[in-house]
Amino acid sequence: MKLYQELEKVPETGKEESGMPGNLSPEAAESGAGSDLPRGAGKTGHAAALAPGLPAILVMAVAAAVLIWLPLSKSIIVRGIPLGESFRIRLCEPNWDANQFIRKGTSMDEAAYTWTDGKELVFYPLNAAQEGDYLMTVQAAGIFTGSQRVSAVLNGETVYEDSLAGAAEMRIPLRLRQGKNDLRMELPDAVSPVELKVGNDGRKLALQLTDISFLRQ
Repeated sequence: MKLYQELEKVPETGKEESGMPGNLSPEAAESGAGSDLPRGAGKTGHAAALAPGLPAILVMAVAAAVLIWLPLSKSIIVRGIPLGESFRIRLCEPNWDANQFIRKGTSMDEAAYTWTDGKELVFYPLNAAQEGDYLMTVQAAGIFTGSQRVSAVLNGETVYEDSLAGAAEMRIPLRLRQGKNDLRMELPDAVSPVELKVGNDGRKLALQLTDISFLRQ
């Protein structure tokens, strides 16, 4: 006579029906049956259920790109000189605007004039609405040394050469093509007061500029 009763064996299908945790069939586990988590959450944990969706990730990426771009935007903006019938660059007050149109070769605003600084004066591109002839007039109130050679180079070709010995008005004819034109003025005799041992100014000075204008012919 048995003193105890044997436990009844529960069939495998009974475990599924009992709803006990951890007893789902592989098919039920894969489909997410018996769980409140989204399908696939069992593979990656609760973090997968809480992670942002693709649209939110895209929005965050765009916002980050904008924050990076804003501080750099000023340096990547392509500037130019829009040439219509006439255009003027002011290198003396009021309304000094040299740094908006001259990329390289000017010093600071000194009220009555602006010194060139370096052996070349490089303009932002001249953007002509159509091909045509322009007269460029450069007003120089003075020069630093006894004489100064000056040349103008348009689209890689020298179109003007002169040697100045004081205040001067340079009249430079320009034949512009439609669209972008590259212009620079070469100042080979620019020199600093430090080099001449007449001061502690390290700028390579050449011309005291007051005004530059372009007039369609």
